[in-house]
Amino acid sequence: MRGFGLLGAYLAACNRGEESDTPAAPTAPVVVYFVVDTLGASAAAETDFCAVVSSVAGAHGLEAACVSDALAPSSWTGESHVRMLWPEHLIGSRRRAEVPDCDTRSVLATIAEATGGPYVVGAQNSVIGAVEAGTCRSGQNPWLVGADEVHRGERDGDDSPVADGITDLLAATAAGGPAAALLNSVEAGSHLPRCADDATTASCQGLYALAVEYGQANPDLPDERRAAWWADGQHTFRFFGEVQSRGDVARAAPLVAGTIRERILGHQARTVVDRLEALIGGLQEQGRLDDLTLVVLSDHGENPCFADPMSGQVNCAHTGAPTEWTASVPVVVVPASRAAEWRAGGLLGGEGAPWSTSALAWGLIDAAGVVPPSTWPEPPTPGVATSWSCRPQSRTAGGPRWSALHVSEQGSLRCSEGRCGAWTWGALAGPTAVPSPLAAVPPELAPYAGPPDWSTNACQ
Repeated sequence: MRGFGLLGAYLAACNRGEESDTPAAPTAPVVVYFVVDTLGASAAAETDFCAVVSSVAGAHGLEAACVSDALAPSSWTGESHVRMLWPEHLIGSRRRAEVPDCDTRSVLATIAEATGGPYVVGAQNSVIGAVEAGTCRSGQNPWLVGADEVHRGERDGDDSPVADGITDLLAATAAGGPAAALLNSVEAGSHLPRCADDATTASCQGLYALAVEYGQANPDLPDERRAAWWADGQHTFRFFGEVQSRGDVARAAPLVAGTIRERILGHQARTVVDRLEALIGGLQEQGRLDDLTLVVLSDHGENPCFADPMSGQVNCAHTGAPTEWTASVPVVVVPASRAAEWRAGGLLGGEGAPWSTSALAWGLIDAAGVVPPSTWPEPPTPGVATSWSCRPQSRTAGGPRWSALHVSEQGSLRCSEGRCGAWTWGALAGPTAVPSPLAAVPPELAPYAGPPDWSTNACQ
């Protein structure tokens, strides 16, 4: 490792003449990624997401650290998970892959194999594990290489894949041995159209009123039937197309942001809290909390009808070019001492220093006392963080369009198919705010500006 972890902490403590408070790697580590789908840092702040997670941990005597300025490595689920869990997908030709490589194991599968424990997957998002089995030479699904217990599907409630994954994890840890788990996706923000679940909220009623004004919806449609109206993808597509064509973002964006908040608050109460309570409470009953390293984070956020400053295109979802809202995500680490260790080791940024959630793979493997594979690159260091998408966003005469967002303390660099621009970066004041152009690219971001720009090189 890079001079941090157990040896580094021990030497530092000896030099101070003090006892180190850095947690030692447990002999039987329990390492859990709890991934919340579609939750940006700004929406998480508005709904006290970190406080909610910290409260659950605190009820069981655990201190949690809410780590600021984290950037998701991509703006959509597939790419983001690949780059968080498979460090090899941060370099070379694998940067453009949306599916894991069959010949490598995820960080969690690596930990499980090295420690001798099971690897449990509970995946509620259909993207994870959606590739048909048999795509690897071994006949395995590439997402699930090394997994021992797998639960997939989009069902919710007590028999959701996440709940089943927690049950299997606790069954494994009850014997006192090591274990690793990926629990994905607890839909906190969820995807458009959120009003398909509940069209009676104030924000959804406001959006429907706009659809009526646009001549797309029936003003006399009863409330109980409006959820079905939003569930029709054609209606949603036409509605946001009209927002774009009318230049009506100023009215639509606050309402879309409202649907995000309403959905998050509902899911925090129904799924995030209940599932974290089941996980942490179950481990406490087994006397296993000292063995736990838990990271609760989001894979990406979602745009509240954001007008891209380069293209002018309005995005009311999360696919496409990364933005302030899709890139910046909440991260909570339990125990808090792990976060302090990782920050001291140069994996996590301090206040105002952006860092990539992909760096967490090195932290998790170190917390488990496992040596990273030789095929892993050096971990990304804080100060400059990158979020990019290798999905073709449009077809032009020049070919597919790749997009990247590079962030430093001084500003951001947006690149798309050979075009780059420098902009302000930070927590924007409200959903209708836009970044301001900078006169020059900050020096630390200049290497990414090209030509050709970094996103084009990374994705071809």
